[in-house]
Amino acid sequence: MLDTAGGSEDGEPSPFNHAPNEISIANRSENYCICLIDMVGSSKVTAHIGDSRKVGLYYSIFLNGASTIVMKFGGRIIKNVGDSLIFYFPETSDSANRAAFEVALRCLVALIAERSAINEKLQLSDLPQISYRLSADYGKVQIASSNTSGREDLFGSTMNIIAKIKPLAEPNSLVIGDDLYRVITSLSLNEEYHFRETTAFALGFKFSYPVYSLRDRTVRRQSALGAAATLFKRTKPSLTQVEGRSVSTYDSMQEMETRDGENHLRNIMIVDDNEDMLLTFKAFLSSEQYSVDTFSDAEMALEHFERQGPCYYHLCILDIRMPYMNGLQLYQKLKSISHDVRIMFVSALDAAEELVSLLEINSMDIMRKPLSKEQFVRCVKEHLA
Repeated sequence: MLDTAGGSEDGEPSPFNHAPNEISIANRSENYCICLIDMVGSSKVTAHIGDSRKVGLYYSIFLNGASTIVMKFGGRIIKNVGDSLIFYFPETSDSANRAAFEVALRCLVALIAERSAINEKLQLSDLPQISYRLSADYGKVQIASSNTSGREDLFGSTMNIIAKIKPLAEPNSLVIGDDLYRVITSLSLNEEYHFRETTAFALGFKFSYPVYSLRDRTVRRQSALGAAATLFKRTKPSLTQVEGRSVSTYDSMQEMETRDGENHLRNIMIVDDNEDMLLTFKAFLSSEQYSVDTFSDAEMALEHFERQGPCYYHLCILDIRMPYMNGLQLYQKLKSISHDVRIMFVSALDAAEELVSLLEINSMDIMRKPLSKEQFVRCVKEHLA
């Protein structure tokens, strides 16, 4: 116990009087776009995994996968706290820098879109799938650094806000605070992205703080690398190693786009309530450079289809037996939106042909489970041809 003179009860001087300053806080502050990505329900999942080595791999795949995407977009990782990752975008210090905020938004969209790719890696390691959510805001932070490690850290109310609004995000989605929303609106980025106020969050002040969910309006869901290809065409190239030679990121992205060929421009939606089948089918088609969106909920798939527009998807692949809305019902709703949309069914049901006989579907449009990769890809290619 310390006395008011700074010593202990037995008269010894307090050790705090001689403690070195491990954390140095700079005499300056900056405004940044600060973001947090956090796994959903990881404690419960890892409790069932049990094996400590696999638990470490489970977290590692998520944290490293997310970090790679953030850094591709020029973001800077601050730290990870358990199953969360905190990062920011240095170029957003200028609130009038439209390009910087566009980069930040594209990064957040890419993080959401890349969940399937991260889950594919987890599946290959025989690990459970993950869900995660993101929160972001804009505001003033104080910069600090550790004298031992040299790593920087940020402090301030903005850091607290992104943690407080995080639970408001649905799994695999993003919420942003009002300060970031105002900056994005002032830069007319709301013309490209759709914002919806979800709630007014009480922060202990007189007025509540609005929070918005962010849905991408015009940028297609794509891999982080594909999104970065679009981005780097407008920004300064950096050097990377591709096949043993140094090339600019811009050149390597162009090379990849050329190599992808026509399939890269084909968008396919797969709807199946079996998550394992979704991962498998997506892996089949992604290896052929198709752009694939997967949904385990038919109603969410329908909502997404409406939002993207009737001409976006070149093919929709539907399971027949699904809860709440089955594949036949989804087929009719998709056709009511776009009569020309191409649809195939995949099913393990023996009566699949009979079930679809009243629809505009023939036996060539039905794939029977189980399917090998060669069978699945061949059917899709023939249907698209």
